[in-house]
Amino acid sequence: MPYMHEITYKKVISLFESFKVKTEENTIKKEKKYLIPIEKSSDLETHCLNKRRACFVALLDGRLMNNEYFEKSVALLNELNEESQEKPYSFLYLNATCHTEFLEEFSVNIDSLPNALVFVPIKDMYTSMIGTFDKESIQSFLERVIHGKVSMQSTTKDRVKIQDKDCSLIVEEQIIEEEDDDIMKEMMEEIKRKEQEEEEKRKKEEEDKANKKKKKKKKKKTDL
Repeated sequence: MPYMHEITYKKVISLFESFKVKTEENTIKKEKKYLIPIEKSSDLETHCLNKRRACFVALLDGRLMNNEYFEKSVALLNELNEESQEKPYSFLYLNATCHTEFLEEFSVNIDSLPNALVFVPIKDMYTSMIGTFDKESIQSFLERVIHGKVSMQSTTKDRVKIQDKDCSLIVEEQIIEEEDDDIMKEMMEEIKRKEQEEEEKRKKEEEDKANKKKKKKKKKKTDL
């Protein structure tokens, strides 16, 4: 049916303005993404498991929590997060030496820390990073994930959990254990060193005795 009303400049402008308002209302405002520390189970649920986008989870060594290296790792993750605002994944990090149950679920060895993985909540799939924990390796890993060039493994959200615990106490215990291990290692090395010294001393004494016997035999032959 043809438009029967009088078309005026004001009506045309009003029509375009109405479309503009509707378009702005229907546009989803993109929220800024922040680097999220996962300190309790609710953090993991809120910022990863209940999201549609993929989660990049950095697995950091909590034994280095007050160390410069740990701070550099967090600074690197912040930098990567800022540069990836338009990317379809979130950046999170976890004290993996505290939450070893998380490592076990994803078959990550604690000796490989720092490490990382990507979990896709809507598909219950994940993949672990292989390589050094630096900017170039992480960016390369994420690009391969986005373009489907990595091997994905399946799990379920109910298995992707962490226990609520006081990580500061656990880290202290781990540090004490490591110090005890270092002391024990030094003691064993000292015992081994002394045993080697005694063995070398015994061999030298035997060689000296053998040399003396040879000299005596030579002397007897000369006298005859």
